[in-house]
Amino acid sequence: MKGEKRVKDLLIPLSDYPHLPFWATLKEALIQLSSSSESGMNMVLVFNEAYRLVGILTQVDILWGIEPKFARHYEDGVPVFWSDLLTQSARKRIMQPIKELMTPTKVTVDSNDSIMKASHIMLIENQDILAVKEDDRIVGVIRLEDIFREVIELLVELEG
Repeated sequence: MKGEKRVKDLLIPLSDYPHLPFWATLKEALIQLSSSSESGMNMVLVFNEAYRLVGILTQVDILWGIEPKFARHYEDGVPVFWSDLLTQSARKRIMQPIKELMTPTKVTVDSNDSIMKASHIMLIENQDILAVKEDDRIVGVIRLEDIFREVIELLVELEG
């Protein structure tokens, strides 16, 4: 059986993950995500001017950002078509700063923490991704999907 994996073993370095300053627009985030979506990276890390992580722009945040404001007041929603995304108001919505849409960062993990600790934090905090610290600076992220894949491999190995 393998030794216990650490967060650093599944870490995705910051340089490999989409990230933008908080003043970037939703349009800039969409462009960055479209170029990284094939690699499974579907969120944008958001940093302040001191390059400190302040939030994560999730797929849900993006959908809230492009949804027409009037549609939010209807319990069952309203019929909104993809062609509506091409309207003038939609063009305005994608020019808003991502700081208005992002989910603020709540917690981080240390690169030497176990992946089980990271998994526990993700479950408790309802997060799919956590920022990873090393010497009090963010060095990357760990994703729930990578932890899940590791757990599956371990369980299959135990049965084999």
